[in-house]
Amino acid sequence: MKAAQYDYQVIPLHDDIYLLDDFFHVHCYLIIGKEKALLIDTGVGVGNLADTVKQITEKEVLLVNTHTHPDHIGNNSLFPSVMISQEDKALYDACASESFKRKSLPPFIKEVDADFPEDLMEHMIQKDETVDISYLNDKQILSLGQRNVEIIATPGHTQGSLCFYDSASRSLFTGDTICDQSVLLCFEESADLTTYRKSLMKLYHRKEEIEKIYSAHHKIPLDITIVEQYLECVDDVLNGSFTGTYNQSAVGCGIQVTHGKIGIRIREMMQNEKRNFI
Repeated sequence: MKAAQYDYQVIPLHDDIYLLDDFFHVHCYLIIGKEKALLIDTGVGVGNLADTVKQITEKEVLLVNTHTHPDHIGNNSLFPSVMISQEDKALYDACASESFKRKSLPPFIKEVDADFPEDLMEHMIQKDETVDISYLNDKQILSLGQRNVEIIATPGHTQGSLCFYDSASRSLFTGDTICDQSVLLCFEESADLTTYRKSLMKLYHRKEEIEKIYSAHHKIPLDITIVEQYLECVDDVLNGSFTGTYNQSAVGCGIQVTHGKIGIRIREMMQNEKRNFI
């Protein structure tokens, strides 16, 4: 297997935070406290993430997933345990299965790298993703030693999507809840728009606390104004004052609604659904 060229790129950010960027540009993050480190997501599953982390810190590593789509849990098996939202457990079991990976990984990977090695692809598909799983709750605090990270439940992209707020650096890690370009709300496991709006409001109400936003894809860091843009985009859909185009790709099919430089992709059935929101 020609894995070395597909290993993670390590980029120090600030305040003992590291970006671990996998070959497919899925952003994983390592936050280091005085006693422990927190690893947020593990990418698609190519490259030795455990060795990469050990080169940065020898401290005990707590692994969490922002949600359990296959491009966020791909190297979970390199660690003894993972913490997720219980609402995403069924999705984890599905996405970690060989049958699901055999169906979903090749088109996604080939869309990024048409020459990706077949033997490495097969290794990723057959990898046993069995790890001990425990569950995180909204407002729960993970203590890393003189550094606390708060869990914020933000259903939308998936029912169990989580954000992580590091008070020491005033940084919010959003997974796929907030991204620079577009958020996908088009899956069966996605929450409805009213629920996603409530998640956005939960983040917006803490705008004075949040200095930087680090998402799992695209440009980083972002600032709190992007949350405002997503709120406006969601309101356009809920109010019926939007136009959209059908978009089909390996990462999700649905109606793409654009608002300025960002957008959301929704299930087709959402167009004519009547929703009330606060």
